[in-house]
Amino acid sequence: MPLLLAPGSARWPHLVDDAAVLQALLDVEVAWVRVQARLGLVDDDVVAAVSAHGDVTDHDLGPIAAGVEAGGNPVIPMLAALRSAVGPETGAAAVIHRGLTSQDVLDSALMLLAHRSLAIVVDRLAAAVDAAARLADAHRGTLLVARTLSQPALPTTFAAKAAGWLAALHEARAEVAARTHLLPVQCGGAAGTLAAIDALAPGRALE
Repeated sequence: MPLLLAPGSARWPHLVDDAAVLQALLDVEVAWVRVQARLGLVDDDVVAAVSAHGDVTDHDLGPIAAGVEAGGNPVIPMLAALRSAVGPETGAAAVIHRGLTSQDVLDSALMLLAHRSLAIVVDRLAAAVDAAARLADAHRGTLLVARTLSQPALPTTFAAKAAGWLAALHEARAEVAARTHLLPVQCGGAAGTLAAIDALAPGRALE
């Protein structure tokens, strides 16, 4: 649902609502199990067992939300729900979150939300670029008074003004698109030293 203190949330509430946050948290945990598989620490059947329960629709938001108060963040109750869903049979529950801390998962999940939201921003900026281009083309001969320090100056055209908007919007779209692919993840472990991760895969923590 849209948030009163989050202008614009009514347009795409699904990007930032509780379900989106929980999905991002689950995505981080599933991705971390896949990283462990890539390092040879777990088998593919473990990855499959965790991935099978990595969709937000597999979990009840109510109990997870209620559990946030005890630990001060949503990662702890999310982990309990995910481990319970996976079950002890394959040993997969034991490798979920291994080497990480709650802040790693929460911060990385927020970056996922930002990445998904910025994709919409890039699309909207592209639409604004197109609109400015149409304005500039349609008003090549539309005269208006230019201003300097808010005072009337020499004549110009509305096309020239729209072209300025076009250039700024084009630059903004390119910058946001580039930043979308540079958002960081966090996996420093409990003290941010990579010690727990290095213990899992000695010498490979920075890969």
